[in-house]
Amino acid sequence: LVACEQLEAYSNHRRGKDYYARAEESFAAAFAYLRQLTAQRIVSPQVRDIICRLTREGRFTTILRQARGGTLSAADQQFLQTVSC
Repeated sequence: LVACEQLEAYSNHRRGKDYYARAEESFAAAFAYLRQLTAQRIVSPQVRDIICRLTREGRFTTILRQARGGTLSAADQQFLQTVSC
C-alpha cells in the first residue's frame, strides 16, 4: 500500500491533478506508466510485480471501482484480471 500511495503521490505531483479522477485515463495507460517508472528506477521491479499480482487477484477492485464512480466496464474488469507487467 505504501508503494501504491507513493506512486499516486508521484503521479499527482508530476501531473498536477488527481490521477484517478480523470475520466480519460485508462488502466492500460496507468500500468504503462507504472512500467515507465520501473524503467526509470523510480519503482522497483519487485514492487511493480506485487502491484500487478494484487491487481489480478482483485485486491484493488473495490477502490478502483469507487474511484471510477462505482462501476467498471467489462473491458476494465477483464484488463484488471489479466494485467501483466
